[in-house]
Amino acid sequence: MSLKYGLLVLVCVSLQGFARDFYVPPIGRNTNPGTLSQPFASLEKATTSSTAFIGKEAVNIWLLEGTHYVSKTLVLDSRFSASKGLTIQGLGKNVWV
Repeated sequence: MSLKYGLLVLVCVSLQGFARDFYVPPIGRNTNPGTLSQPFASLEKATTSSTAFIGKEAVNIWLLEGTHYVSKTLVLDSRFSASKGLTIQGLGKNVWV
């Protein structure tokens, strides 16, 4: 991991405060725990995994640089907008969904 990328991750995480973070690069494995070193393969897996924490703690889903393909429609209903809800955002300059 480059120093610039590592600093970007550190800044973004510190701005979000304490939250559950899941990471999704264009290539990963859905059997992984969703950490930066072992990211999920899909946005769908990250949103499904986040439901256990919604309302209890904030959840951030970080889309790492690259093109992310979504094969199914993602349904984000009202439970995802709780006071400690869900944030999905790109991490880096070149993130496409």
